[in-house]
Amino acid sequence: MKFRDGQEVLSGLCPHYRLKELRVTNYGGSMIPSWLSDPSLCKLVSIYLRSCQTCTVLPPLVLLPALK
Repeated sequence: MKFRDGQEVLSGLCPHYRLKELRVTNYGGSMIPSWLSDPSLCKLVSIYLRSCQTCTVLPPLVLLPALK
């Protein structure tokens, strides 16, 4: 069985276009995947990142029209 790290798992997700809230806790990757700024996530209102100490790169969140 191959162990996957958090960055590989998060990068492999394909969130539903109706997603309204995203919470990421204890993420050990250095960057949040680029799918987070995909305009198809047009209903995403809030993003909550907690205990993501090694994360230094965020995608351009300005592309999400409903984000508050």
